Amino acid sequence: ADVTNFTSVDAPNSEDALIVYRFSEVTAQIVIKQMAGGTEIGTKTLTGYRAGLKNVVVTAPFVDGYALSDITKLTQTISELRNGDNEVTFEYVAEGDVSFRLKERNPDTGKVETIAIVNGATNTTYDPNTTGNALDLSGSGYTFDHTDADATDPFNKADGKVEFTTALPSTKTHYNVFYTKNTRNVQFVAIDSAKLAQDAFDTATSEQITAATIVTRDLTEKARIGESYKASAQSVDRYALDDQISKYYVVDDSQDTLKVYFWYRAKNAGTVTVHYHYGSAADHDAAALL
Repeated sequence: ADVTNFTSVDAPNSEDALIVYRFSEVTAQIVIKQMAGGTEIGTKTLTGYRAGLKNVVVTAPFVDGYALSDITKLTQTISELRNGDNEVTFEYVAEGDVSFRLKERNPDTGKVETIAIVNGATNTTYDPNTTGNALDLSGSGYTFDHTDADATDPFNKADGKVEFTTALPSTKTHYNVFYTKNTRNVQFVAIDSAKLAQDAFDTATSEQITAATIVTRDLTEKARIGESYKASAQSVDRYALDDQISKYYVVDDSQDTLKVYFWYRAKNAGTVTVHYHYGSAADHDAAALL
């Protein structure tokens, strides 16, 4: 008999029964509004988040033909996600005749992606090596890379920079400026809930954490600095997950390995006794024990 019930079900002994419990998760999504001069030029929705997550970093999506109006706002942080839609707005302006196209090449695939576009302006120096400059993306976890084969002169040199004084170039000029994303190694850490509760973790000593650790695993995936990293729980022998199946970590600028913690509880051990009877399933209770 196949029965679905919210709380309980009476399963007959004489036939197979499929008991189904259905769960729904309180979910959240991020709706990114892309605006230019009061006009919406695009919307992007990010799904798969859990309501209640804190300090979620959102990066401005690249929009072809548009520059960010303020490159210092390449990312925004949502303090806590609420159930349903969480709206974030990024402001853009049309790409000008003179612009800087900030790009990143994926080290694994070689694919080039545009991070953002910055429009050129007079009386301004554009230098990716100077802190606080419009082309300095170090605050967002990027490092200027002059070695990329597609970098535009003078940004194919270590000290490359451009200065516009009283006028911009008279012809359309688009500079390709390349960056590499700074990353951190990631280590999965399984914690025994019986030895260290989650709500006691922040005040626990390193010795207590070590004593409660079930297993650690170094992951091949890297965490991108300046962004949110989604960590997923893994299977641990003889333990059941006692935590969320996934969680987000804000990746700070550090050389240390990012440790992602998940809590588990030991599975209960017991004795299983199997009785073999002969007779039909319909006559189960009266069948003789072998």
